[in-house]
Amino acid sequence: MPTPRFLIVEDSPVVRLAIRQTLKSGGVADEAIAEAETASKAIERFEQDHPDVVFADITLPLGTPVRSAGDGFFGFLAASPSPLDGGLEAARYMMARKPQLKLIVCSGNPPDDPRVRELVKAGAYHVLTKPLQPSELRKLLARLRDET
Repeated sequence: MPTPRFLIVEDSPVVRLAIRQTLKSGGVADEAIAEAETASKAIERFEQDHPDVVFADITLPLGTPVRSAGDGFFGFLAASPSPLDGGLEAARYMMARKPQLKLIVCSGNPPDDPRVRELVKAGAYHVLTKPLQPSELRKLLARLRDET
């Protein structure tokens, strides 16, 4: 089986680094990990790298569109209620394009936040609550490894 590819969608460099370091310490190679700090960059990396697992902060900037709106991701943005719902919009887009994607929602919001509930109902793999706990990240990585 090919090595799973990971995408970390997070606007905090500290959180991105924590996730990356946990993945690396769990045996994931650097080249199997991509990062994005805005929704537009997340979609660009998603389309380029075709990740199997995405860690997605649901509250992050939309970013600057990198191509015309058309009926793709940027078409979703027209209905976005907040410029900080970029992570939610990107997660919706990725899950619609790749139903087998293992989406890990990263949020400092409570579990009853409607955005978190929406993604869980849509099939999100797991919800990580911020601040992230290294032990929880390691357990999640072990679970992912066992399932692939």
